Amino acid sequence: MLERGQLSSVFASQASVTKLFKAENQICFAYLSGPSEVARLEFPRFVFDDDEMFQFALRAVMSQCNKGFGYPVVLSEAHNQAVIRGVERDRFFELIAKRMLGLGVGLSASPKEQKKRRSFI
Repeated sequence: MLERGQLSSVFASQASVTKLFKAENQICFAYLSGPSEVARLEFPRFVFDDDEMFQFALRAVMSQCNKGFGYPVVLSEAHNQAVIRGVERDRFFELIAKRMLGLGVGLSASPKEQKKRRSFI
């Protein structure tokens, strides 16, 4: 069990897509015990290979988790800014549909996507 602020060993991802990356861009990951839970951190190999950069990144993650009571503030803010609702979402789909039709691409939405678009939120 990791103590708060403790990092696990670093592992290399075995996902098949990583075979397409150069060695320095290979995806590595480790587990970091934060204020309220253990988080999986993923980073390119070149970050891990540069101890100063790696330690800086770890301090930044812990700082964000502490400020956000366990969840990085920067991710909460990004989520709040990225959510598209109501009229904006409808306009977005309208613009995409118009562009696709202009390119001669046929349009169809899966039942799941249609249900999402009718969301009550």
